[in-house]
Amino acid sequence: MIHNAQLLSLVALLVALSALGYYRLRNTAPVVARNLLSAGGFLAGSFFAVTMLWQVTIAFRHGWNLFGLSVWGAPVLFVGGGIAGCLAVLWWTAVSPAKRRVLKIALVSTLLLTPAVLFILPIVLQFVIGRSPSDSIHDRSIAITDFAASAKSAVFRIPMRDNAVALVFVDRVTRQARLIGENGYRVYGPSFSRDGERLLFVRSKNESQRHELISCIINTWQCRPVLQTDNDVVSPVEIKKDTILYASSPLIVLPDRKRYSRHDFYSIVVGSDPVRLSDIELLGLHSISPADDRILFGAVDLRLANPSVSRSDNKLPHSEIFEVAFDRNAPHINASIPALNPRVYVGGYSVFPSLSEDGRLVAFLNAEFGKGPYRFNLIVVDGAERLKKRIDLEGLEFSRPAFAGHEMLYNELFNDRYRVRAWNASEDSVDEVFQIEFSKLKELDRVKLLFLSP
Repeated sequence: MIHNAQLLSLVALLVALSALGYYRLRNTAPVVARNLLSAGGFLAGSFFAVTMLWQVTIAFRHGWNLFGLSVWGAPVLFVGGGIAGCLAVLWWTAVSPAKRRVLKIALVSTLLLTPAVLFILPIVLQFVIGRSPSDSIHDRSIAITDFAASAKSAVFRIPMRDNAVALVFVDRVTRQARLIGENGYRVYGPSFSRDGERLLFVRSKNESQRHELISCIINTWQCRPVLQTDNDVVSPVEIKKDTILYASSPLIVLPDRKRYSRHDFYSIVVGSDPVRLSDIELLGLHSISPADDRILFGAVDLRLANPSVSRSDNKLPHSEIFEVAFDRNAPHINASIPALNPRVYVGGYSVFPSLSEDGRLVAFLNAEFGKGPYRFNLIVVDGAERLKKRIDLEGLEFSRPAFAGHEMLYNELFNDRYRVRAWNASEDSVDEVFQIEFSKLKELDRVKLLFLSP
């Protein structure tokens, strides 16, 4: 902040000196005076444009970094603003009406072309270097949420070209990675069985409403479809061998749009039909994390908001984490909208929970209020809701955390790479598991899945 203030003070001083020089020299050396004032206009326009963009974007999460504008946004606006400032001075000091008219046209054109270049340039660059818009930081920041881990493996979702979505499967022993996915398909929602021997994920074809829940044996990559449905399938998790818990909603057709917005808990035993376990119809239901006697999950629904708490009051905590009692042998989950109250572990805004296998630790993402754009850090609390660990965000986004035995693993998105780390709860140490640059993803081999007959 001090360096920024000193820089702005220096710019203001230079602009003031250029204006003073103009008024001192305009009668004796008019050409020098106009050039001096034009330089001041260039400086003022450049820094004004960049400062205005920063002020506008700081209200949004991660500012312009989320859209990659930190690479080209500042230079484009610096040059465009500078040219506009220079032209404004020349137009103001021009004597001839014809010159004023030409300079006015140039000034207006610059003001219109600068924002156009700002948003067209990334598309052109993506075309030149062979990247599609779906390969942008913005799409990666959305996909980063999907993450799962076991003692032997880790897996996370990445956007691919042509709106495809794939999984990066990492062998934690060899630190080798491979891709799970194929052209024209979206693969997402990964989770491991407790023994780490099986991988669940959801697959859907682009432009199709059909969703498939797939279960694969990792050693052989023999896979079988567990479920095929036109409803969506969210956050599948194996609660015991061949029994899977997940969230699902039918497609709701509204006058102006279609969406999956009535989610409930379902379970399915391999080879049988799914069973609906609840009747709560939430707008969003995700991050399902079961323990022996309860389920922790994330939910988005205005009906769950506490009416006494204003969302605009940044001093009060807000949580999208909920808990319901769970009996693995019961055919129903007793949950209702009035009975669902958010679990508030710490202040700020809490989302994307994960429960340890023994139910003693809860990890989630949390953003502090009143500190500018939301930056979600990782928080771990124990059964008594005492803080056990806080991991501050260093990059752009964290994934949802995932427990594997005494470890809590997470993926972190940077401007140029992914980084997977593991926090050891017993030793309170953080170790690096895997990292890969975006440019290396296209070099990964693909896993050859062997689909068995249903």
